[in-house]
Amino acid sequence: MNMKDKFPGYYPPNEKEEKLLWDEAIFVFDTCSLLNLYSYSDSTRDELLGVLNKIKDRLWMPYQVASELHKNRVLRIAQERKNYADTIKSIDAFRKDIDKRHRSKRQHPFISNESFERLVNALDAVQKEMEDCRDKHDRKLHDDSLFENICSLFGSNVGNGFDEKRHSATCEEGKKRYKAKRPPGYMDGDAAGRDAKPEPDRYGDLVLWYETIDHAKSKSKPVVFVTDDSKEDWWRISPIESRKTLGPRAELIEEFIAVAEQKCWLYSSESFVSRATDFIKVVSTKAQSEVKNIARSDTPGLLTGIFLPSFKLEDMIADSFSKSQREREDVFAKAIASVANPSISPEAIKFLAPTFKFEELAKEAFHKALAKQEVIDALKDCASAVDDDLDLDERDQLDEDDPEGADENALNED
Repeated sequence: MNMKDKFPGYYPPNEKEEKLLWDEAIFVFDTCSLLNLYSYSDSTRDELLGVLNKIKDRLWMPYQVASELHKNRVLRIAQERKNYADTIKSIDAFRKDIDKRHRSKRQHPFISNESFERLVNALDAVQKEMEDCRDKHDRKLHDDSLFENICSLFGSNVGNGFDEKRHSATCEEGKKRYKAKRPPGYMDGDAAGRDAKPEPDRYGDLVLWYETIDHAKSKSKPVVFVTDDSKEDWWRISPIESRKTLGPRAELIEEFIAVAEQKCWLYSSESFVSRATDFIKVVSTKAQSEVKNIARSDTPGLLTGIFLPSFKLEDMIADSFSKSQREREDVFAKAIASVANPSISPEAIKFLAPTFKFEELAKEAFHKALAKQEVIDALKDCASAVDDDLDLDERDQLDEDDPEGADENALNED
């Protein structure tokens, strides 16, 4: 045996091996990845369901996942509904504040009535869409077409679960594994501190893992396992970049091969849709981006569709509160640029920052994940309009506060 054969968990399949895996494998999705379907936009959700339909004969759901899905489905719908309601409330408060400030010309000397009206109209459109989505989620509590789709896709391909004796034995084994920090699932136990799950729920990951191994062995088939659980008991995490994964935990792959005598590889929903484009059915770039944003978010939901970057943007925002107003405006400009990559001039963003109550907007947008794409688009439209309204004299007034910036502009004009 060569080194790769002795340590298979550290080596992802090459292109040929991965193609063979996807052609033959059973596809298993954990509870988190299935619940995230409730957080996607309708178009992205339809694309993903289309992919699953292509492999429906090879889908299989552990009993543990089915049980968790039934218990948590309503909670996810309620959380999404609350996300929309909170955002509607924030937009309404935001609109009232800028309306008050617009009436006070001393605090809003540059923006024209036409630009202000564009912003109000944009916010109205976003709020209307938010209200429609909130109402749609309300209806899902009683008429959940997505859940019906999931049930139809998996059909009878659902595990029978463990009997009481096997379940109890797995929980007892879990205590030893978790103490030794052997994956999966130990981050749901005492290692999670105050976030630890109660007994026996904390052993759910181990139960579904054992179910999957048993099923693969009985069917003599490899497994593609999809999970949006990003904790260290499923993934090897970079010691340098805390949110960067280096691959699945090697112990999981090696255990699967040793017990099931079959191959297995783990994917997040993000990597799954990317590879599905190559092996199953094309998934649009827009849908892939949305899946990436939501799967990586600490707060699942459609409203986190514009993902806070992995370099701790919230920390940067929080740190800025102790700085001067101009420094805070600089942070605001960088934050918007890093999240939305907008084509807005720095002058326009810095001008808008104090007007929009920088601290409150930053907290809402980046701490509570208010940055839904339509909101970003609305701000971009407004800022672009403001940019057009800034004549030469007004830019000179801005430059008086920033001589270095004025010199730089002069050089650029030359």
